[in-house]
Amino acid sequence: MGKITILANNFSDNASGSIRDDAAEIVNQSSNKIVQNGEKGVNYDKNTDRKPPTDIRIKKLEGPFDDKGKLVEKINLGTSYVFKATPSRKPTKTELTLLKWAVKLDENSKEIILGTASLHKLEGEKIIISFKFNQSFKKAKMYAFYQKADDSASVDLQLAAKPLQHIIVIGTQNHRSDGMPVLFKDVGPGSKMMFALQAIRRIKMNKDIRFSVLMCKDGYKPKQLKAVKDAVINLYRGEFYEVESAQEIINYINTGDKTKKDKISTERKNYKVRQLLFYGHGLVGQIALGMGLYNDTSDYSFGEEEVLKLNKDAFDRDSHIYSFACRTGLGNPDIDESVYKKQLSKSTPLGVSTTGIPISHDEFETVQMPLYSAQSIAQKISNQTKAIVYAYLRRSDYEETLFTKDELCFSDYMKIREGDKNIKPNKVRCGDIYAHLLNAKYKLTAEETKRWNDWKDIESNMEKVDGALFDPDGARHNVKAAPSPDGVPPEMQTFKPM
Repeated sequence: MGKITILANNFSDNASGSIRDDAAEIVNQSSNKIVQNGEKGVNYDKNTDRKPPTDIRIKKLEGPFDDKGKLVEKINLGTSYVFKATPSRKPTKTELTLLKWAVKLDENSKEIILGTASLHKLEGEKIIISFKFNQSFKKAKMYAFYQKADDSASVDLQLAAKPLQHIIVIGTQNHRSDGMPVLFKDVGPGSKMMFALQAIRRIKMNKDIRFSVLMCKDGYKPKQLKAVKDAVINLYRGEFYEVESAQEIINYINTGDKTKKDKISTERKNYKVRQLLFYGHGLVGQIALGMGLYNDTSDYSFGEEEVLKLNKDAFDRDSHIYSFACRTGLGNPDIDESVYKKQLSKSTPLGVSTTGIPISHDEFETVQMPLYSAQSIAQKISNQTKAIVYAYLRRSDYEETLFTKDELCFSDYMKIREGDKNIKPNKVRCGDIYAHLLNAKYKLTAEETKRWNDWKDIESNMEKVDGALFDPDGARHNVKAAPSPDGVPPEMQTFKPM
């Protein structure tokens, strides 16, 4: 604490009140004299601590009780349980609302549960309240307190069964030119961590679930890996593992340990996979986590051979698997840009040319190639794991992970308007839709002003990490279906075990 110094030439008489001694030193200083008058004298009392709002304390905490009032040893997620706190005396109505609750999950710090004041009920000599737990944990402790949460008024919590596991696999950071399969190109900073950002978005949207993230480390720089790890662990209480091959992913799915190459482990039998998500590149017949040239020939290749190594007993009977990789629901490798193909239907001979080459009149027809979805990698995963699989037949589009083209255009033109010399108008991408913003005499509308202020807040949360844009809040827009191949449904398709 600091020091309070009172400097004055005169104090008005008939003043009332007090000076609270929260400081290490209080100095009264005057050029003449200091007079202290009190009707009952001046009392130089000892320092006293600030009085708390109540002297009531919690002597004991009991629970959890089920809806029939029975004390239970283990709880189920999503079910309400009653807790009973015994105070040192009967609380007043005000004191009833002052009671606080906190919970400690695993090795994390205690967190106060907000919004409980109006929920307390007095039942005899005990204060009761009902709580529902949605977030999984390995061990937990509940506290009831007025001044400080401590073990004297706490109860331990256990889950009735080990929680089911939710796993996200993030593909490598290798980028391929869509137009030329044999060429690789460096994409913009907004796309470099698109798979990781989509994974973080999923985690943020499901905060009640504790995800385990397996990140293929190839192509990512150390600082980029650390940024993702910090977000997963510190912001969203997940688990994070770097993996260097598809085999390590298979090991983790089957055993819960990326280093154990067993068919299944005892832990996995009791801690089964409820959900598995893939964010990465894809090809017909392959989740191309490593993305090679025409196909994925890297150690990360996840094709039929890898699928057959997955143990169905590692998955919960209601498990779901999502593939956000290109064309993993498609089984016909001949389908690239479209399902429609021109083929010769009739050829009528017309004779022979002067050079001796036969001449004919050829007629063509457009046919629709079969999808062969039953032969897709998505269907094979479902057959092997007995899980329901969701996958695209089209290519998956990650382009709008952090921003749409319209948001970029608006941002660029507003930055130019405010004097940014490093940005040039991009008419190819933006056209003339925001050209009016470059007119210095143009007055922004209230909607444009709000949009710009909101966008600056969004951008301020993004940071450059070794050439890649990273937002700890994850992707702003979800993965969607690309336009190709033409003729197949844009929605994710459902694959059930055959």
